[in-house]
Amino acid sequence: MADILRAAEKRHSKTSIMFQSRLNHGVLSRYLDELMGAGLLMVVDSSSYFLTQKGRRFLDGFVGYSERCRQLEEGLRHVSSEKAVLESMLSD
Repeated sequence: MADILRAAEKRHSKTSIMFQSRLNHGVLSRYLDELMGAGLLMVVDSSSYFLTQKGRRFLDGFVGYSERCRQLEEGLRHVSSEKAVLESMLSD
C-alpha cells in the first residue's frame, strides 16, 4: 500500500498508479477503495488520485517505522553472528 501512496503523492491516474505499484487492476482497485475509506487518498478531477494530509502523515510514519525495522533486523543479524562466534569458542 505504501507504493500506492507514494505514487499518489502527485496526482496520478489509476493506470499510472497501477504501473508504479506493479499491481493488477483488481488488486489495485481493492486497495484504492480501502485507502480512500481510511481517508488516506482522495479522488480529484474524477480520475486522478491524490494523497490527503492524513495519507501524508501515514506514509511518513510508515517510512520511519520501516527504517526502524530494518535497523533492528540488521542489529539482530549482528547479535546472531556474535553468538555464533562465542559458541564456536566453546568448542575450541
